[in-house]
Amino acid sequence: MIEINLGILIAQIVTFSAALFVIWKIAWGPLTQMMRQREENIRRDIEKAKDERVAAEDLKKSYEEHLAQTQVEAQRIFTQAAQEGQHEREKIMADARVESEKLVAATRRELQEEKNRLVKELRSDVTDLAVKISEKLIQKSIDKSVQDRVFNEMVKDLGASSKESSQ
Repeated sequence: MIEINLGILIAQIVTFSAALFVIWKIAWGPLTQMMRQREENIRRDIEKAKDERVAAEDLKKSYEEHLAQTQVEAQRIFTQAAQEGQHEREKIMADARVESEKLVAATRRELQEEKNRLVKELRSDVTDLAVKISEKLIQKSIDKSVQDRVFNEMVKDLGASSKESSQ
């Protein structure tokens, strides 16, 4: 069985108590102070992390609001550009319409002038032709039926030429 030696037991209790007292006086104060300081550092880090999290959430909200505003602004700019493009298109179409009307009017004037010139030239040619025919008729002294036939052909040719020039 186990035997207990009272002297050794008391010596061990005294040694343990002395060691405990020395540790209490020398190490316990700095140890508890270090533990409190560590606890305080952890508490500050937790508070700092909470504050940073709140700041990050605020920053995220700010960025989201800014992004939403940017999207609205981009949509507004896109819509405005589309409207300006439509107005510019309409202006270009109107300008083109005016230019084409001017071109058509100028072409009609040129055609009318050309027609008038051709009619004048034709009249001059007809007059010259009539004079030549008259000269020939006078020179040949043909009979009345030949003169009538030549005159009718000349009038017929003039009528056909006149119709062609008016078209």
